[in-house]
Amino acid sequence: MTAVLCQNPGSTAPAPDPQATSAAGPSTPNAAADAVAGTQVTYLFGSVLPKEVPWTPLTNEQRLKLYFRQTWLNPGVLFRAAGSAAGDQASNRPPEWRQGGQAYAQRVASRFAVFTLQDTIQSSLAAGMKYDVRYLRCKCNGFGPRFAHSLKQSFVTKNHEGKWRLNIPQWAGAAAGAAIGVYGWYPDSARNHNEVLRAGFTSLIFPMFFNSLIEFGPEIKRVFKRK
Repeated sequence: MTAVLCQNPGSTAPAPDPQATSAAGPSTPNAAADAVAGTQVTYLFGSVLPKEVPWTPLTNEQRLKLYFRQTWLNPGVLFRAAGSAAGDQASNRPPEWRQGGQAYAQRVASRFAVFTLQDTIQSSLAAGMKYDVRYLRCKCNGFGPRFAHSLKQSFVTKNHEGKWRLNIPQWAGAAAGAAIGVYGWYPDSARNHNEVLRAGFTSLIFPMFFNSLIEFGPEIKRVFKRK
């Protein structure tokens, strides 16, 4: 038995309530795609969702696109590896790799491999747990709330329901990537838990530092444009 709902030809459909639509969020089939289209993949900081773009959960296809764009196609990953390798070069860690241009290139390659592993593990876990991998700019105003938000996003992210959760994929990716690198190709003298902790901690420091730059990026950009 089929039920058919008919509308009186002389009647008109009620107009949608704008406030109800705003509260419920985008309802079009391409809502998630619209949000990703508005996601900025920056050279240095990865993917960023501007405050004016409505948040929607990522689809698996969108996650894959963001992963390749920010892990493999973004020149910023080389800057991240080169900066970390410069610190390793200055502290001569590990000492078996010595000094000089070839030693620095080896450290850059090592850091690049570790960061790539970390990004891959984080993206995979985030897809399985349905966690967001983007930095979500605060919709608040004022330096204090925005700075607090940037620090908060070093530890938490949104799940597919839009609820803040501890960013387990980020921390697990940092730990696993560091462990694989240290025990995979580091010299024997550096294959220990302390080196894993140091490498993993270095990877987690970057988001804590860069999140503030991401949050206040538009203001910083305007300051440089005036000069």
